[in-house]
Amino acid sequence: LDSAGGQIDFLSALTGTTADTETLTLTAGAGAINFDAAVGATALGAAQIVTAGNVGIDSTFDAASFTQTAGTGTTTIGAGGGLTATTGDVSIAANVIDVNAGITATAGTGAVTLDAETGALTIAAAGDISSAGAVGLTGATGISTAGDVTTTGDNISFNSATTLTGDVLLDTGAGAGTVTFANTLGGAQSLGITAGTGAIDFDNTVGAGTALGAVTLTSAGNVTADNTFTAASLTQSAGTGTTTFSNTLTAMTGDISVTTDSIALDGNIVATAGTGAVTLNADNGNSSGLGLVIDAAGDIDADGLVDLTAATGISTAGDITTTADAITFNSATTLTGNVALDSAGGQIDFL
Repeated sequence: LDSAGGQIDFLSALTGTTADTETLTLTAGAGAINFDAAVGATALGAAQIVTAGNVGIDSTFDAASFTQTAGTGTTTIGAGGGLTATTGDVSIAANVIDVNAGITATAGTGAVTLDAETGALTIAAAGDISSAGAVGLTGATGISTAGDVTTTGDNISFNSATTLTGDVLLDTGAGAGTVTFANTLGGAQSLGITAGTGAIDFDNTVGAGTALGAVTLTSAGNVTADNTFTAASLTQSAGTGTTTFSNTLTAMTGDISVTTDSIALDGNIVATAGTGAVTLNADNGNSSGLGLVIDAAGDIDADGLVDLTAATGISTAGDITTTADAITFNSATTLTGNVALDSAGGQIDFL
């Protein structure tokens, strides 16, 4: 269908005859395209929007794949439905994208790409994405999200400045899918990430404007935080690689606890409010790991105890300060620079 700029409306249900077979191609120029009722009770084949102004999907939409290559308005997946690609990918490029219901692409290649080219990408709490392929999210003026994202061993990429507007869970499964925040990340909400053996990369500041809530890393390969990282608390419960903090890591109200094969602390840790304990455990079963390496810039300032462990040893040039709480070195320790320890009356142990 080509309206040469006119509006295209499907006011009632639209369906195919044979599942995943009959294709639909729409060219509306600057005209709107509206799906007011369910699409794909029998799934369409490949659905493609070549050009459009605003696009509205108000109910369920099932097709073999869904592609929008250009849009000069807002593409909205309405709260009353959801978008499902039954055998292929979902790819949307438009000026602005609002996702208010789930996107599912769990068969075939199953990649999901959302690109708000001139405006914002907004994902509501109901806008969870479940994909058999990689998920790439971009918003020219930022991403606001409260939606969870799940893949089957494939990458999840936030390519633009991202604000959490609700608690978010990201899960790439047990495989090697990498989770990347390529730009800033903020928002006073909790963030949970399960990356299996995949990496977790924070390439810009985290919580610089508004600190995150509790951050939980359930599994990962390498974890890198390249800039300042501020959250209510940070917990990494397992890892098969090296976790590296290159700048200041701050827990605003709670603890910092990291368990993984190796830990490189190149920036300082501040946990001076609430319980404020710091536990660094480079002892996750890989004896060939680098251990726990603390640079001269890696001072630890804690309101609770500080507990350090490494299967292959601790190398440290960082100072440690607590407020009458214990400082414990549980493993063989080598000083690589001048070190000052101040427990303000708390016990200091080299075990």
